[in-house]
Amino acid sequence: MNRRLIIASFAIAAVPFLAPAAFPAVPTADAAESVFERSLRQRLERFCVTPLAKRRPAACRRLASMSSTSSSSSSAGPIIRPPSSSSSSSSSSSSSRSSSSSLQPGYDTRSAEPVRSRLEFLGTTTSTLAVARFTSLTEPITAESVTINLAQAAASLETIQVYNLDGRLLGTASRDSNTPTMYRANIPTGAFMIDKGKDGSLYVRGILRPRDGGGVSGELVAVDSITMRSTGDWSTESYTVTTTDTVPDSQTARAAITAVSTNNAGTWPLTTGSNQILWDFNVSGVHGDGEAVLRLKNLAFTLSQANVTLTNVRLQVADGDASVPCTVTSNQVLCDTIPSNIGTVPRDSALRLRVYADVAVNGTPLLAYVQLSLGEAGYPGSAGVVTWTDGTTTFQWVALESPLGVGPRFNQ
Repeated sequence: MNRRLIIASFAIAAVPFLAPAAFPAVPTADAAESVFERSLRQRLERFCVTPLAKRRPAACRRLASMSSTSSSSSSAGPIIRPPSSSSSSSSSSSSSRSSSSSLQPGYDTRSAEPVRSRLEFLGTTTSTLAVARFTSLTEPITAESVTINLAQAAASLETIQVYNLDGRLLGTASRDSNTPTMYRANIPTGAFMIDKGKDGSLYVRGILRPRDGGGVSGELVAVDSITMRSTGDWSTESYTVTTTDTVPDSQTARAAITAVSTNNAGTWPLTTGSNQILWDFNVSGVHGDGEAVLRLKNLAFTLSQANVTLTNVRLQVADGDASVPCTVTSNQVLCDTIPSNIGTVPRDSALRLRVYADVAVNGTPLLAYVQLSLGEAGYPGSAGVVTWTDGTTTFQWVALESPLGVGPRFNQ
């Protein structure tokens, strides 16, 4: 590896020029040739008149084939969708290209998402697991293979798809039979090329096994590094460079909480007495398979108050009498061991819950108020304020932004 020649890095944030609707209509074969083949042919024409051409005769044979193809009718060549206009104009330093003659067919059906911790359903294609950028400083390079290394083995992860930033499928990485954390994809010749002094980026998605096909709930899926092996177009030297940045973990699941919403938002007069509603809220979710069960197990509410005492606090379903008592501390309301008849989220609707309490004001203060909220979402390895299960695994985080929800404020 020569890091003076090639620089690699992860892009953790969203890639701004990956707009989901940025792809133009599919052009004719002649248009595709002008975008991809012409650039490759020009480079091969320069290369094949140098002494180095004797070391790579196959490349010059390919030039002859390309010249023959370009002179034929448009129906003789493949139809390839070129990079989006937004991709080519967003960064003057980005210059990765591909050859249509060897490119695997297929485009990503959705744009690359920001790379963050997510819950990934078994039997589906994951969100973007990582984005990697490579830069060649001294000569054009052509990718030969991409290797994705995981932080730990994940039996649920069957393969990993490798895409160019414009959404073109470059290859599918399969698990190494001897190293379960390693997935490798061979890149077709000319599918991913980077000009001298320019950069090219790619991103990866995982294909998860279904639950009845070896998929396991609760597995961590985290990319530790991405390695690209390439060949210098001028020197024919082989280069290998590996990314090293940290990427957030994701986790496999059979269900997920998708939202916490408030039914009585805003500011309300503080009313003392028994059975006062402190928060009326909904918990929404999705089920990844027909047998998944989405159920709340523990909720840790943040308590903000001044000169107010709460007693007999309980969590209760909005459409019935079933409830569970909660514990009050100086800054929290803890509702633990929530039973299934209270915490189960229906398949066809949201779960509506209410927090009740007996409310008293301490003395005759100038200020008295009370408010509940659900704060930290958490992430794999760091517990948030909601503990829940998908019927198989217990999770202590949700794939949402913090705070999860803010209840109404009751002022005296």
